[in-house]
Amino acid sequence: MSRPNTKQRIQDASERLFARKGYSASIRDISDMAGVNIAAINYYFDTKEKLIQAVLERRLAALNEACVEKLEPLHRAGMKENHTLFLGSALESPSSFNSAGSAGEHRGRGLPCRHHSGSPD
Repeated sequence: MSRPNTKQRIQDASERLFARKGYSASIRDISDMAGVNIAAINYYFDTKEKLIQAVLERRLAALNEACVEKLEPLHRAGMKENHTLFLGSALESPSSFNSAGSAGEHRGRGLPCRHHSGSPD
């Protein structure tokens, strides 16, 4: 298996460190974990804010793909009502839900994902 490219290694390290430390994760910590120099981070992402944005966009794209995949059978079945699915650990372990949120939404370790079938009015 080939080693991930520099940009991917930076994003992988950033995701792990931002999950652990939040915004306080330093560019130095990220460069050390990714095995790159700080100049590479600046080259690919310019600022810490742009790096965070890239990490979030990458993660949200993956979550969106999972959501669409899970909702597709409902769409094919012609379901016309709103459906809420929960991604991440909630898909694997429904008992991880902590509390109910607003109507049609639950709060817990999973990410709420809404699907509205039918035509928008």
